[in-house]
Amino acid sequence: MSVLVLTPVAETRRRLRQSLRRLQLPFAFAKGIGGFRTVAASACSVVICEAELEVGTWIDVLDLCDVYGSPNLIVTSRLADETLWSEVLHRGGFDVLAQPLDDAEVDRVIVLAHEAYHRRRATVGATASSVRVPSRGRLLFRSRMQSAKIGLLGVNGATS
Repeated sequence: MSVLVLTPVAETRRRLRQSLRRLQLPFAFAKGIGGFRTVAASACSVVICEAELEVGTWIDVLDLCDVYGSPNLIVTSRLADETLWSEVLHRGGFDVLAQPLDDAEVDRVIVLAHEAYHRRRATVGATASSVRVPSRGRLLFRSRMQSAKIGLLGVNGATS
């Protein structure tokens, strides 16, 4: 399986099913986090979930992604705004899709997330399969901290 969709909303399932069929990607649907735990063992590359689920939120799903092979997380919400988008990216999610869903945007984001997952897996596999790779959120945080240190210290380590 390649894409797991977690949503209790019938219209969202219908629209995403159309996109995934158009993209010819294998997929499965579940209504919530319990479905993630059941299906995730089959190694999905992308998880798409509602910002708010019947039990839990996208943050809970992101935590599970780190446990189950680090698939890229796409969050959907009818209340999507800059704050949600920023928080999703900051915590290590892949992207946010605003509802109502736009077919072209859905297709583009799913393809990018799927390809990024496989590129990351190929890189990690080529580096060393026994090395534990930190979650995307921790890597992003380290990268930002390193950038901040470089900015504060200057290129050669001298303060400006």
